[in-house]
Amino acid sequence: MIAEAKEAEDHVFHTVRIQVTFLMKAKHRHVIGLTVISLILPASADIIYSNLQNIAIPNTYAGVYLDVDGSNGWNTNMFSPVSGWDINPFFGGQEIASSPAFQPVRGGTGSSSPMVDLAAGATVGSGSVFATDYGGTGYGWSDTHLGSGTNQFPAGQEGYIGFRLNNVGYGWMRVVLGGTTPVIKDWAYDTAGSGGSIVTGNVLQDGTTVTLNSAGGSFTLGSQITGANSVLKTGANSVTLTGTDNYAGTTTINAGTLSIATAATTGSGAVTVNNADTKLTGTGTVGGNTTVNSGAILAPGNNVGKVSFAGDLTHGAGSIFEWELASDPSGTTRGTDYDAVNVAGTLGGSDAIFRVVLNGTQDFSGAFWDSTHTWSDIFKASDGGANLNFASIFSSVQYWNSATGNLGTPTNQGTFTISGSSLTWTAVPEPTAALAGILLGAGLLRRRR
Repeated sequence: MIAEAKEAEDHVFHTVRIQVTFLMKAKHRHVIGLTVISLILPASADIIYSNLQNIAIPNTYAGVYLDVDGSNGWNTNMFSPVSGWDINPFFGGQEIASSPAFQPVRGGTGSSSPMVDLAAGATVGSGSVFATDYGGTGYGWSDTHLGSGTNQFPAGQEGYIGFRLNNVGYGWMRVVLGGTTPVIKDWAYDTAGSGGSIVTGNVLQDGTTVTLNSAGGSFTLGSQITGANSVLKTGANSVTLTGTDNYAGTTTINAGTLSIATAATTGSGAVTVNNADTKLTGTGTVGGNTTVNSGAILAPGNNVGKVSFAGDLTHGAGSIFEWELASDPSGTTRGTDYDAVNVAGTLGGSDAIFRVVLNGTQDFSGAFWDSTHTWSDIFKASDGGANLNFASIFSSVQYWNSATGNLGTPTNQGTFTISGSSLTWTAVPEPTAALAGILLGAGLLRRRR
């Protein structure tokens, strides 16, 4: 146990740079190897994930020095062994130091208060407890966090360190401390600053699968998924992918919404959308052959937009395709005025539902709906390519008003029908117009007599 009052005396560092950096700590008076881990990741969206790292925590006094966000920014303190580190677990994680830039969630506000072992699904944010008794040139210390008591990490068991990353946002780090194989598995942080928050374990890799769990709230993943063979989307709410992901395995969407942002892609493996009200949306590219199963929804864009499929697209029986019109339905640009889909492979399926979604407060009372309209390029092989037939895929057409949340078919005002590669709206004449037509017809008959 190292008393807080002796930190300055016991932790004076000297560095010698001879090809690699070495560290001498005055208390132990011997030289040991120093490992500094720094990953530079994009910081342009909400959640930045490290991908699986499995960084061993040595059972030495140096341990491992980790630069979480790649900023390399903490280099002014006299106790810093090297520039740019955020957290330093050593002795297998039995003791941990933290820089001013990285403040872990603690059981109290003291800089030596034990770090809290957070459960998966916990929220780290402005309501979390951080140290308040050290300034911009000090650091935090904890050597009482292992054990079985309140807030403590049971040795050898997985847990989460929550943290606040100065000038960036809040984050979590998945660790195993103590035991025979202490390790830092992975970490994630948001980029929303002090106004944001993050849910522990909302994106993490185990084995070859990355799980995106939005049960605790929607988020955007701003970093690329690497080192995995498959992706699993779980939890209500939505996850937006913004990277060009190159994993070769499957993408499975079992709950909530997975959205592919413009210029983003999924991996090249098969994509499956399962279960009622689960959605695949976005304006990017779906890399693998895609199947939408019963009750699940394909909804191009985020509102009106266009999504592309690099492979096949199959709508299973009972699946739903949501086709959305802009508030002004008179426009004729696919992907801007109405939803569109590009399918480079084969478009197939049967007994699916074509659901017309009207945006905003729009309904069928406007003048636009008094005449017939046809959309023939909803499904295309590519921009500028051939229109694709989809009549055999859909067995029914529904109408959904997004303003009222009502589902139905407006049979009293007109009908949508599908033929070949076209969706057609055929208006039912107003009663007065229909009556005038009847009378006119009768007059013509009398004149002919």
